[in-house]
Amino acid sequence: MPDKETPGRRSIDQVERPRARPAKLERISRDTARRSGGDEELDKAWSEWETTFDAIQDSIMLLDCEFNIVQANAATSLFFDKPLDEIVGKSYCKLVYGADEPPEGCPLTKIKSTKKRQEAELSMAEKEIWAVVSVDPILDEQHNMTGAVHTIRDITERKKAERDLLSKQDELKSLTSELSLAEERERRRIAAGIHDDIGQKLALAKLELQMFMSSPGDSKMPASLESVCATIDNAINDCHSLTFELSNPALYELSFEAAIEQWLYEQIQKKHGIECEVAVNGDPVQPAEDIKVTLFRAIREVAVNVVKHAKATALRVSIERVGDNVRVSLADNGAGFAPEAAGAALSMDKTGGFGLFNIKERLEHLGGNVKIESSPRRGTTITLTAPLEQQDNKQAKEAEQ
Repeated sequence: MPDKETPGRRSIDQVERPRARPAKLERISRDTARRSGGDEELDKAWSEWETTFDAIQDSIMLLDCEFNIVQANAATSLFFDKPLDEIVGKSYCKLVYGADEPPEGCPLTKIKSTKKRQEAELSMAEKEIWAVVSVDPILDEQHNMTGAVHTIRDITERKKAERDLLSKQDELKSLTSELSLAEERERRRIAAGIHDDIGQKLALAKLELQMFMSSPGDSKMPASLESVCATIDNAINDCHSLTFELSNPALYELSFEAAIEQWLYEQIQKKHGIECEVAVNGDPVQPAEDIKVTLFRAIREVAVNVVKHAKATALRVSIERVGDNVRVSLADNGAGFAPEAAGAALSMDKTGGFGLFNIKERLEHLGGNVKIESSPRRGTTITLTAPLEQQDNKQAKEAEQ
């Protein structure tokens, strides 16, 4: 609703009120005239009705069954920036749309058939506002529509607040994504340092120790050196495992599919006995680095969930390119769950963790999505979709629309 203080706009007190009195008040007039010969009661009722009508800040129009404007309050005059004598008695469609019929999407198009309240959010580009337009039917005793009450509520400020909130959410998601990538780079740097520095030093120490043990003429060499070699072997293995956990080098040294296959074999099949299979449909995919890292973490999260909760004996991963997107489906033969629980699976858990919720947020920010299909005792299929190249989140939303 335009501000009443805006220069060039009139206040409600300045709005002229050339209104016909409602039929009910006319009946009061006739009854009063027969009883007392005066219209004091009518004037009082009319004044009270008019004051109440004009106190409402939303634009309200009373329409007849042909959508002509019978009554309008002061807020309507302010909204359309017209005096009431240029509104009352005119066609609603002519006033609002400059046409003889309401356009598609206008609540007036449905109310005659439904005879029920109709409501819609509309963008009024010429006024640069958003409004909620609602229409309530006026019915007679035979349920015939004799008119309608039309209300316009300006929600521009609310829309602006929603857009600002969405913008802030996009900024936060973008920052989260950047932090995640920065974390991955740091993990990779630390993993490389462990492998190249500590791992190599341990390997050299073992080699020198073995050479010392095999050198002739040193009968005083303690037998405990054998156990020292074994300890160094364990340290090397631990070093490799830590490197693998921090940042899987295969993700950068091998293809996307091969890196997933290696991780599943080492971490899921060998350690937990769940048979893993990776199938590539069509040509191999080459996602951008940030997409690859996000998908790999998502696949890892899903696979760990299968180990923890699914009671599965097999996990099949399918990878394929669909247009400019990569689609990864993970299907297990585990316990599954009811379809209605899929929404809860994509929400934050009770312990404050993220899991699939975090995956969903990251993929949606990149322009992708997560889909869950499951039923009790028939396993679960989780499908991850992401663009091969990162795209601006706003462009992704516009493309969807």
